[in-house]
Amino acid sequence: MVLAGLPELTVNHILRDPDTGDWRRRFELAYLELLLAIEYQGRWHRQSEEVWSSDIRRREEIDSRTWRIIEVIADDLDDDPLQTLRRIETARRERGAAAITGFSEEWRAFFPGVPGPRPRR
Repeated sequence: MVLAGLPELTVNHILRDPDTGDWRRRFELAYLELLLAIEYQGRWHRQSEEVWSSDIRRREEIDSRTWRIIEVIADDLDDDPLQTLRRIETARRERGAAAITGFSEEWRAFFPGVPGPRPRR
């Protein structure tokens, strides 16, 4: 995301209970000032009823705290990573961030199967 020109994110942000300070949830990536989180949902999230149920409860709890979550799955990255970048940028703007002027092509070096220009190494 950063190689594409999006601002740097906070990694592994801990969401704490506002009353007790207890650890409640962890976001993989977050724009704290926008209350925007990006979470990767691996296949095991769908294969385990326990994990899936926990994810649903977690999402409901987080939604009640005004966070917006973008969930990314493997197909998003394998099939159309540019669309994933667009989803994140759209959410950033919807949450009040200034728009970026365009994506850098540097990220494409890490997605060799994606059509488009490749940066020189």
